Amino acid sequence: MHLVLTEKGRAVYERALLDVTRFNDRITGALKAEEVEWLRPMIRRVLVHVLEDKDWVDDLMAFRRMKGVGPAA
Repeated sequence: MHLVLTEKGRAVYERALLDVTRFNDRITGALKAEEVEWLRPMIRRVLVHVLEDKDWVDDLMAFRRMKGVGPAA
C-alpha cells in the first residue's frame, strides 16, 4: 500500500521525522557504537513481539529516512 501525502501532510511528516531523528540521536549518543549493535537484536525481538507487520519492524530497525530529510542541524 502506498500513500500520497498532501503538502500539509508532508510538512507534518517531515517535522515528526526530524523530531524522531533528534530523539534517536540523543539516545544513541549516550551509547558506544558496539553497545548499540549489542542492543539491536533485543530491540528487534521486542518489536517483533509487539508488531504484526515484519516490514514495519524492518523499517523501524533500519530507521529509514526520506531523501533530503536528515538529522537535525
